[in-house]
Amino acid sequence: SNFCFLSGDSLRQAEDPLVGTTIDGRFRADRRMAVGPLATLYAGRDRLLRTPCVIKVWSERLHEAPRAHFLEAVVQARRCTHPNLSEVVGGGVTEDGTAYTVRLDDGGKPLSGLLGVKMAPPRAVGMVLQLGRAVGRIHDFGAVHGALRPSNVLVFGDHLEVIDVGLERSLFCEPWEDDPSAL
Repeated sequence: SNFCFLSGDSLRQAEDPLVGTTIDGRFRADRRMAVGPLATLYAGRDRLLRTPCVIKVWSERLHEAPRAHFLEAVVQARRCTHPNLSEVVGGGVTEDGTAYTVRLDDGGKPLSGLLGVKMAPPRAVGMVLQLGRAVGRIHDFGAVHGALRPSNVLVFGDHLEVIDVGLERSLFCEPWEDDPSAL
C-alpha cells in the first residue's frame, strides 16, 4: 500500500530536492548515497571534468563569518594534495548558506569495511605508513583533519586515501590556523 489506512497520508518517501539538480552549474547530484548527522552524500557527476564525484552537502547553514572560514578551508583543501589524500575538486556555499564539498569518486571502499578482517602484516604496515603520510601532509599545511576515522579513509586494493581533509572542522573553527606546535 502507498498510503496509511488510518490517516490517508502517503507512505512514499519524499523525493530529495537536490537529486537531479546541478550545484553551481558544475556538479550534478544523481542520487542520495547516505544521510548523516552533519551532512548528506550524493553520487554525482562533475560536468566540467566529466567524471563521477561525491557531493557532500553539509546540514548546517553558514552565515557571514563561518562562510568565509569554510570557503578558505575549501581553497586550502584543494591545495593540500598528496597521493594518499582524496582530491577535493570543488566546494562552496550556495545563496541560502548551504555548504558543500566535492571530491572525485574513484570507487574506493571505506576502511571501516576492513576492520576485523585478517590482513597480511606487510599490507597492514603499508596502510599505516600511507595513513601517516596523509596525516603528515595535512600537518604540513598547519592543519588537523579533525575527523579521522575508518569511514573517512578509502581503500583501493593496497592503496588508501583520506577524505574530508579538515573540512568538517572548518564548520566549527578555523582548521588551517591551528597552532602547528600543538600537532
